[in-house]
Amino acid sequence: MTTWKITVKGTISFDIVPSDKTTEKIDITSSIQQKFQTASFDYTDKNKNRYSFLVVGNYIDIYIDNEIVFEGFISQTQKSYVGGAIKMAVNCIGNTFEVERYLTDANKTYTNKKSGYIVKDLLDTYAPSTITHTSVSSTDGATITSIVFNEITLGSAFQRLAELDGYRYYIGNRGE
Repeated sequence: MTTWKITVKGTISFDIVPSDKTTEKIDITSSIQQKFQTASFDYTDKNKNRYSFLVVGNYIDIYIDNEIVFEGFISQTQKSYVGGAIKMAVNCIGNTFEVERYLTDANKTYTNKKSGYIVKDLLDTYAPSTITHTSVSSTDGATITSIVFNEITLGSAFQRLAELDGYRYYIGNRGE
């Protein structure tokens, strides 16, 4: 049987067991065009003891059979009362959304640099204390002959690099 687990804030975990009717749906979407994952689920808290952790801004991980399939944060919740239980509709946005908050300068230019070098430099320059790059090497990726970023989000810059070298970018729950 497939098992689902949801972890909130890295410490509060609860299993989703299909037979106990606590969860009516879990949807996780991912697309290259969208740049980041989204997740949503409806959860019925029969014991009224978990809903308080499902608040906007809390980090959330979703696992299927102990394999992580979503890392992000809660973006929206809606609470209702059904038969004495609390029902929560929860929407989440993947961590990769974070790179949409940062813009490059006008005419940020790189010449004959590996895409890994460019990614690291962009993160160091525009998001130094928010997103790390421990899993990226300056020698990763293709050599980019010339590229100019003109006041675009880091997400758009990374998307352009991904189109040139075939890599996909992803930001995990710890901002890496």
